[in-house]
Amino acid sequence: MHCNTHRTDSIQRIAAWRSCGRASLLCCIIFLSSFILHRSSFAQTLQASAEPAEIKPGSSTTYTITIEGGQPDEAPKLQLPSGLDLADNAPSFSNQTSIINGVVKRSSSFTWIITSSKAGTLVIPPQEIRVGGKLFKSNEVRIIANANAVQPASHNDPLLVMQIEKREIYVGEVVPITVTIYAPERSVAMQRIGLIEIPKDNFAIQRFPIQAEQTIVSMGGARYRAYTFRSNLSALKPGKFKLGPATSELLFEVEARGNANAFQHPFFRQMEQRTAKPQSSDIDINVLPLPDSDRPAGFKGLVGDFDISINAEPHELSVGDPISVEMNITGSGNFDSLTAPELTSAGDWKTYPARRLNVRQPDPTGEAHDQRATFNQVLIPKKLLAEIPPFEFSYFSPTKKQYVTACTSPLPIRVKESVTPPAPRVTGPLETTSGEQSPAEPEKISQPQVKLTDIVSVLPNQAAWITPHPVLWKNRTFLFWNGAAAGAVILLLGIKFGTSLRQTRALSTSTPVRELWKRLRGASLSRGNFYQTAAQYIRLQSGTPNAECQSVLSQHEQLNFSPSQAASAEPMPTDERARVLQILQA
Repeated sequence: MHCNTHRTDSIQRIAAWRSCGRASLLCCIIFLSSFILHRSSFAQTLQASAEPAEIKPGSSTTYTITIEGGQPDEAPKLQLPSGLDLADNAPSFSNQTSIINGVVKRSSSFTWIITSSKAGTLVIPPQEIRVGGKLFKSNEVRIIANANAVQPASHNDPLLVMQIEKREIYVGEVVPITVTIYAPERSVAMQRIGLIEIPKDNFAIQRFPIQAEQTIVSMGGARYRAYTFRSNLSALKPGKFKLGPATSELLFEVEARGNANAFQHPFFRQMEQRTAKPQSSDIDINVLPLPDSDRPAGFKGLVGDFDISINAEPHELSVGDPISVEMNITGSGNFDSLTAPELTSAGDWKTYPARRLNVRQPDPTGEAHDQRATFNQVLIPKKLLAEIPPFEFSYFSPTKKQYVTACTSPLPIRVKESVTPPAPRVTGPLETTSGEQSPAEPEKISQPQVKLTDIVSVLPNQAAWITPHPVLWKNRTFLFWNGAAAGAVILLLGIKFGTSLRQTRALSTSTPVRELWKRLRGASLSRGNFYQTAAQYIRLQSGTPNAECQSVLSQHEQLNFSPSQAASAEPMPTDERARVLQILQA
């Protein structure tokens, strides 16, 4: 009886333990589910885009709404302006879920094919979508329907796009201009890109660089290799003009027809060579004249935004001693029209013409660096002075839309009395300081020259063929000239090898990676630009990104595609940059 009671108690305890374990497991599952749902439900944003954004009337574009951080409750009813129609009423839907550092990230997207029925700038208003019972709005999207829009004839043809920073500029204002060539990454291998050519009837355009900046971009769900060329433009006269089209001769290879097997090794693919000369769309530019009112008397056609600083050496000198003044002018504008600043009060100074020393041009990689010009001028004080008067120059500022006169502050110096004795009076060759006549110099008589009229034969003591000669490798002249020839050959071979190596590196697919890495190591990028560049660097790397790289991509999306982008403009902290660079190097 005692054994049966003990067995019953054991069975009851085991059942209680099992029920407690099940309850604990159920509580853990509920806690983890609520934690995951909580972690995955934040940062819900909507981002709308259209690719391409410029189309011809009657053609189509892809309109996409991407939902980050949640799942839509239902498909939205798209609201379109007059002139845009849906090619298919039912949108395509895609869904993606990822876990990064324990954070569940969900994203989904709706995609529509939209056609244009008329020309003009058509604005798609913000669209409303319910996510988790809450109502969210996307951004508005502009689509330009232009009869002159350039679109590729087939998916393998490269596309050339020209962009300008401003469409309303002043005469003489320097404006950046960008030309980008897009080529499908997998099916097109670019061999040669010719010079970028743009008609220069009404504009002065700086020559585009030969080497392009290479990046990988996604448009309409496809990956393209972008070749970007940057230059500067300046208008020559006021009026309304068309800029373009921009053209370039291209040599590239595409997969031969009937050879589109995606599982075929790239080494065995059959490629055919093609040439093309794509052209961009025209851009309407309104060129404004410089205003006549309030124009300074010293204005010489300089347009831009500038700053000036000066320095002088020595600070202590005597009357009649020279002093060197260095003037540094920085900013952005047409530095070709820049002249030396003028001294505001030059009556007490003897001045010499200023010399222009150097000009630093903008960085071709696209980074925003100011130009710089340095002038050096020598001044000599005529009397005791306590300062160098201000220097000034005038220019027109396009940002302020007014004339500006830049002026330096007076520079304190100390000018003392001259202690140098006066120079003696210069006398004539036959006159002394006492006024007496100096004795005349004796007349110089030239030595007689002997004229030889007889031919004299001088024979050597020994025949030349009998005379012993030194060994060639002991002759210094022989060694010098042969060494110089060998050095020249080695130098030419080195130059040839270096040129081939640079061309190979320039055509290598790793060149964009190195350029992006160089930009990441710079200290001038904001947080948003840094993470955008890091995301491009990760996408260019082969293979699937690891968990740490996925966290960098997540940070990029959160900074650059969230409704509040204030954090993206902040400076990148040094420790955060070092941590991200360590992740990318791993």
